Amino acid sequence: MEKRGSITVFYSLSLFMTLVIFFTFLDTSRLIGQKAKAEVVSREAVMSCFGEYLRPVWDTYGVLMLDSCYGTEGAVDLNLMEAVMGEYLGENASPCIKGENYFRLDVQECAVKEYGLITDEGGLPFLKEAALRQKAELPQQALDKLTSQKEQIQKDQKTTGNVDNMIENGQKAVQDAGKQKEKEEEGNKEKVKKNRKKKGAGSGKAEEKQTGGDEPENPMDTLMELKDQGILSQVLAPGEKASEAVMGLQNPVSKRPLAEGNVREEGLTMVEKGLFVDYEMTHFQHYGSDFDHTGLKYEWEYVINGKKSDKANLAATVEKLLAMREAENLISLTRDQVKMAEVESLALSLVGWTGNPAIIEATKAGLIASWAYVESVLDVRTLLAGKKVALLKTPDQWTSQLLCLADYFHSSVKAKECREGISYEEYLCIMSAMQTEKALGLRSLDLMENVLHLQEGYETVTMDRCVYRMKVSFAYESKPVFYSQLSGLRKTFPICHFKGMAQINYLTEL
Repeated sequence: MEKRGSITVFYSLSLFMTLVIFFTFLDTSRLIGQKAKAEVVSREAVMSCFGEYLRPVWDTYGVLMLDSCYGTEGAVDLNLMEAVMGEYLGENASPCIKGENYFRLDVQECAVKEYGLITDEGGLPFLKEAALRQKAELPQQALDKLTSQKEQIQKDQKTTGNVDNMIENGQKAVQDAGKQKEKEEEGNKEKVKKNRKKKGAGSGKAEEKQTGGDEPENPMDTLMELKDQGILSQVLAPGEKASEAVMGLQNPVSKRPLAEGNVREEGLTMVEKGLFVDYEMTHFQHYGSDFDHTGLKYEWEYVINGKKSDKANLAATVEKLLAMREAENLISLTRDQVKMAEVESLALSLVGWTGNPAIIEATKAGLIASWAYVESVLDVRTLLAGKKVALLKTPDQWTSQLLCLADYFHSSVKAKECREGISYEEYLCIMSAMQTEKALGLRSLDLMENVLHLQEGYETVTMDRCVYRMKVSFAYESKPVFYSQLSGLRKTFPICHFKGMAQINYLTEL
């Protein structure tokens, strides 16, 4: 017997409304999941993009940066970065899998809104990233010591004045005294001649004064022999030669107009600058320390001086080092009463007969400066040999003698070592701390760009197209899946749009 069923209109409407509510609930739940997925895939796309950082820079210098052109030629290319992120989004937002993917998202927008370049504000982002790397490695006590040493040296240099000027003034005073002596001798000869004419030739012999006698050697004259050797010849050990390497960049970062990002960082704090100086010690090779980097061998000296060649950078560093040591040695001399008595005795022997206080004082100052210069040369030799010298010397720590300065001209003679003193690396730290942030940042980036250009595949990379942070806006579209199964309602359920932002910053992602 055939059975027939029936359904009332009320029941039909009730069932239909139940299905509408059920499918609406399903689609709403799916939208919540899609929104969470949109945040995840957006973050993954940005991180995947920034995961393609310049590996040679990371391996050599331990900092992260992304080449926005991915090795191709040109300037900053935001479209290329957006295309790369778009590929990652396509793989994650709408993956090609069998069956129905209820969380599929259609990507509508991927646009870079904000970005920062590693060269912005004189390389400030690089300085902060390098400082962040050292943050856990440098104790506050070391930072305080560096600051104290830098301030003392700067103060002492202002107090003592220029040693070269003191030597020149001392030489001039001795020369003026010599000219005065010649005039007096000429005058005496004229008087003798006149007396001879009046009293006869024999009587003049009794009145002639003998002004001869051995004069002491003037150390300021012999000092010129040392200075004429050239700055590096004075301090490098016998047989030691400076590196001949030359900066390969024709248009380095520090000397060309640079592209700029559209975001800014807070300025470098004193602690961050101290941390960066410590970073230089561990990541930039320098005289006496080879990290096997390509390019310049004296990288740290380049950051301090910015010269084209290793030899020029080392020479400029030695000049700065001599100036620092001269100031401290001048102070050490003036505090030593025994040595000051030697200086005064020699000055009186040289020009005391003039009775001119100005000439005598200028000669004394020149002798002190000459003595301090020779002692400083000995100090630099010791420092370049990897040993330490005292900041301010006691009499026992002093090496040279005033009356035989020429004995110290040979480059094998060095100052006494002081285990509690300051090393060459510590002096480089002090010199770096005295540099401007812009000089430190851009010259450091010079080195990195130079290293990249020496490696195959990175010849076109420039620092002012390298990104360190980015903020990207995303837009997605989602069409209904369950609700649209109901006949006649396919167009009534709106298409949903998701918008979001994702950002990444190497300064916080280390």
